Amino acid sequence: MPKDNNYHCARTYHEVTFYQDGLYRPCTEMFPASSGQRITEHTLDDYRSSDWLKALQQDLDKGIKRPECAECIDREQEGIGWRRSGKPEGIDHHKKTLDNLMIWLGNLCNAECSMCNPTFSSRIDARLKKNPLPDIDIRGDAWLRPNLADQSGGQSQWWRDSIGRSRLVEMIALADRVKLLGGEPMLMQGVWEILDIVDQVDPSKTVSITTNASHLTDDHMRSLSRFKNLSINISVDAIGQTFEWIRHGLRWETVRSNIPRIMSLSDDVKINATLSAHNIMALEETMDWFDTTGLEYGFWTVTRPYVVNIRNLPRNLLLARHEMVRSRINTAQTMYKKKMLMNLSLAISRALKEQEADYSNDALIKYTTYLNSFRPNKMDVIGWIVVDN
Repeated sequence: MPKDNNYHCARTYHEVTFYQDGLYRPCTEMFPASSGQRITEHTLDDYRSSDWLKALQQDLDKGIKRPECAECIDREQEGIGWRRSGKPEGIDHHKKTLDNLMIWLGNLCNAECSMCNPTFSSRIDARLKKNPLPDIDIRGDAWLRPNLADQSGGQSQWWRDSIGRSRLVEMIALADRVKLLGGEPMLMQGVWEILDIVDQVDPSKTVSITTNASHLTDDHMRSLSRFKNLSINISVDAIGQTFEWIRHGLRWETVRSNIPRIMSLSDDVKINATLSAHNIMALEETMDWFDTTGLEYGFWTVTRPYVVNIRNLPRNLLLARHEMVRSRINTAQTMYKKKMLMNLSLAISRALKEQEADYSNDALIKYTTYLNSFRPNKMDVIGWIVVDN
């Protein structure tokens, strides 16, 4: 239980998220749970006064741990970051504006990331329809099942509805920050149309985009340069052939060369890395390269799909990784770096603690072998490094 005996969450009051299905949600972590209210049928006021949202807020305020919020709460209690976007004293129960408006416009993507799923990758969706998963214990994980949305060509249609579009424009006007995600946003025509709307409403708003940095044209550069408050998160989990295995479909050299171009657009550029069983053995070379960019970076431990969580690796490998990270904490030159490494150490500690008595990595091996069949290089399921075929 938190020190204040509750789980107050500012996101439930001050943020709105739309996945590809156009349903109102309070945050990006809440999937697949939702209010059940669609933007084409309900206003923002309808959502804010809904029984579903009121019950969620009241339960969290009373210290009731809602299943859809458990991951954030568990991480906080273990010291792995604060995910709730504000402390209780910062919650304005009557605020009309939004701190954040987060929009997924589809699953159109040019990558098949090993930790991703069909809801967020059109390539994975197409592959699973042609080559279904083998019989693998994925713990009932809906993450690896067909996608959420009415998506045409990998792009959601709810916001093209005249009512949905007008309500989205109203929320853009109310939002301090507009965050666009995918799929790969740079590939989606809708993203550039929404950026035009933001520019017309108020170009001083903070615009945030999460990208895999694989597709960046001169037109993209010109469009993004309109915004003085631009925040860009680059998704990179490894380098070289490990990167290309994890983010199958992308070329490392293309991404590497695009990163300086992205950095020229904004002072607010960060690297987001997903920590999984598929990249933990390449941590040293990955962090060494991240350091050469001068960018801040952080690792988020994959929890869905469960099958690629690091807790599914052999214990001796995790112990060695934990020791390596702990040794780096002692030589960290900045408080930011020290804190990032401490969070990484805590994430590995958590995985070690959660390993079950009847531990088996059979599902991880089967899933990785399945993924190997679609990749030119192979992930070695003994040492968990990528090797030439």
